[in-house]
Amino acid sequence: MNIGGDLKVSKRQRQPLCSDHPGGRQTKSSTMVRGVPEPVAEMVGGAVGEYEEKTSLEAACARDADKLECLIQAIEYREQGHQNVQPWIDSSLAALKTPSAKRLAHEALGTGSLEWMSRVLNGDQNT
Repeated sequence: MNIGGDLKVSKRQRQPLCSDHPGGRQTKSSTMVRGVPEPVAEMVGGAVGEYEEKTSLEAACARDADKLECLIQAIEYREQGHQNVQPWIDSSLAALKTPSAKRLAHEALGTGSLEWMSRVLNGDQNT
């Protein structure tokens, strides 16, 4: 689940900030809280801010989960014969922060994208 998107809500202005607005960046989700009750907008804005700033372990883990998903997708593309995915793999790896995400990434890089499924379906206890 990508709760973060790129939404950043300014508490002063109560409006999403965009890249053409100093201190913000343009996002697809910039209208996510438009028209919702203030308490909901504050809750969503707080969760997104926590996600972006990685101010909690949960936010860091969520961020790593997003980067792991990108890494696994790049590995799958590489196995399908797509070229030039190494920079995508490298940037996904570099963005990982938690030790568990780094271990998962190492396993993903050393395992075929469908190998894990075969191991699980065949009852391999080493999965």
